[in-house]
Amino acid sequence: MVGSLLTIATLASCNHGHHNAEEKTHSASYFNKKVECQKQEERLKKDLVVSADALQSLEEVFYSPSLDTCVAVFYSVFPGLNKLTGEIRDALSGKQLWYVERPAKGTSWEDMVAILDKHIREMGLRDER
Repeated sequence: MVGSLLTIATLASCNHGHHNAEEKTHSASYFNKKVECQKQEERLKKDLVVSADALQSLEEVFYSPSLDTCVAVFYSVFPGLNKLTGEIRDALSGKQLWYVERPAKGTSWEDMVAILDKHIREMGLRDER
């Protein structure tokens, strides 16, 4: 009976150790992906368009577990066209995930941020850890 209890306790601790190893591997992978997203953010900042016709801003870059990629959020102002745009893009492939365009007059920057944040939540892109 004591031997059986020791065997069960040993098996339970081995299984728990296996689970911890998986969790550590997942955490390391998650961390590495977030580091890659930081590198992508630096690259994207260098490529922003700033001219008399357009002003592009990179709001944020974050790792999206649901897509397993880096997601970039951009805002652009086109003064001559009276246009304000927001875009959610896969930072690695450049694929556009979502886009919105509003008249600059009557739409504040905060309005645009709220619109894009809402769509990020609805698309389930952000990890809410």
